[in-house]
Amino acid sequence: MREAPTLNATQTAPPGTPVERPLPASARRRAVVYLALNGTFLVASVALSMSRDGSTGTLIYLVMLFALCTAPILLLDGLNGRYALLGIFTAMYFVFFGALDATGLLLGGAAPPGGGNFISEAELGILCGAAAALLGYRIGVALVRPLPAGSAVYDWRPATILIVGMLVWLIGSAAIVYFQVFIVPEKTNIATARGLAALGPVLTFAVMLGQMIEPMGLVILAYGYARYRSVPWLLLVLTMVAAQVAVGFVSDIKAVAMLAGILVILARLLIDNRLPKGWMLGGAVLLLFSFPLFQAYRADVVGARGLNHFQALMHLDKVLEVVIANRDKVTERPGDERSQTFFERASLKGNVEMAFEHTGIDTPFRQGDTLVGLLVAFIPRLIWPDKPDVAVGQLFNKEFIRTGDPDTYISPSHLGELYWNFGWPGILFGMTFIGALLGFVAAKCNMAEGRSVTRLLVLLATVKYACLGFEGSIAIAYIVWLRSLGAIALLHLMLARQRTFASGRLGDPPQTPGHAAQARLPGSLPAAGTAAAAALIPCKVPAPRYPNLLR
Repeated sequence: MREAPTLNATQTAPPGTPVERPLPASARRRAVVYLALNGTFLVASVALSMSRDGSTGTLIYLVMLFALCTAPILLLDGLNGRYALLGIFTAMYFVFFGALDATGLLLGGAAPPGGGNFISEAELGILCGAAAALLGYRIGVALVRPLPAGSAVYDWRPATILIVGMLVWLIGSAAIVYFQVFIVPEKTNIATARGLAALGPVLTFAVMLGQMIEPMGLVILAYGYARYRSVPWLLLVLTMVAAQVAVGFVSDIKAVAMLAGILVILARLLIDNRLPKGWMLGGAVLLLFSFPLFQAYRADVVGARGLNHFQALMHLDKVLEVVIANRDKVTERPGDERSQTFFERASLKGNVEMAFEHTGIDTPFRQGDTLVGLLVAFIPRLIWPDKPDVAVGQLFNKEFIRTGDPDTYISPSHLGELYWNFGWPGILFGMTFIGALLGFVAAKCNMAEGRSVTRLLVLLATVKYACLGFEGSIAIAYIVWLRSLGAIALLHLMLARQRTFASGRLGDPPQTPGHAAQARLPGSLPAAGTAAAAALIPCKVPAPRYPNLLR
């Protein structure tokens, strides 16, 4: 058999001759990384499972889930590109549905839910949900064309970023403390109803709005620090992170305490296109130190001593003594008295297992009634006081747990809620839609094409409510997300100004013609590439135009 002729660099192929087109080097590197990572995980998982006599079904499930959740490696066009949201979403998906299995395999201990000779129906649903989200994300990205080079981008002035960010964050933090400490000091339905009745509809609307915009202030300040890197910005952001931890501690909400640090890390990643290793290390240390303190606060202060948030604030010095003294004891207590670890707290697999085991058997399908809040998302209770609302966490606790405190919220996760409402079609179509939505937002607000406060606000609001909020109720997560987008659009119309870039690279500081000419000289450094230049170099700033909303 004759071998196909090969062509050297100076030859061209005759018409009709098939020519092999090698993959780009970056694509080959990503494929090698993906295969190496999954191969290592497979070998380690099999070895650990055999040494611990682990479940074959859990092993198969875990390996397949890891392969799906690391699939974004094959697609990533940069840490801040069109597939950035996919990487964040799948990482959180693995934390919610696979991390506890992985730590159990590594460290031993009680087997997590599932565990048989083959994967359970719930585990199959989790895998199909991940695959559907991947497919939907590709569809969403394909719907958005990349912006041409040299396009205009709209951004805020540095002084506007500082003033508006500080104002929004302080107002939001005050609203959280006021509501969680003074109005609803106990996490019960009775205390909540009493507190809301005392506030009245107008003040309730104002306080709820303040709590909703608080993360926006965090993002704006995180953007200012990541964009205009300087010592004053660093000190401001460190103060913000510390204050946020204090607010979360007093109000007994871990998500509030961790939010500032998470948003700073994501802002640095999306703007710099590289991992902020120092911030990530600091965040890990803070998490390891503070998480037991929060657990001790809930177990020994709120639980054993029965103090509400207001009483704890009034005796803060004694509260700190108690939680520091008991921080190492909360994970050593026997049985149900032991506080959960981070991965136990984050795991949602057991809740999805319950949804699959009981829905359609002894618990009816909800047929979409837990999603009704999405239809009336923009009608405030000030106008419609009796607006329908479903406490999904409490309802899930009532129908599936059927024991314990009726005020306890047990989240089914977005995946479990989709199955609880519509069964398998809910998972396949619902997760595809969620993936498509994430892909569309990521491509529309691609930070690699242009950096702006608006783009970062939209991306991080999506991360908070669609990725991190995947553990909660669908209606609550997406209602707050939609309202946040409305507030972001309003701020954009009022504060964003057009900035054109002579270099054709979006997101760089504005340049004068002289600086642009210098930037084009071989070997020259762009004189406008510093934070000081971004604030000092004059440029023409026309008023924003409505057709350019969210660009």
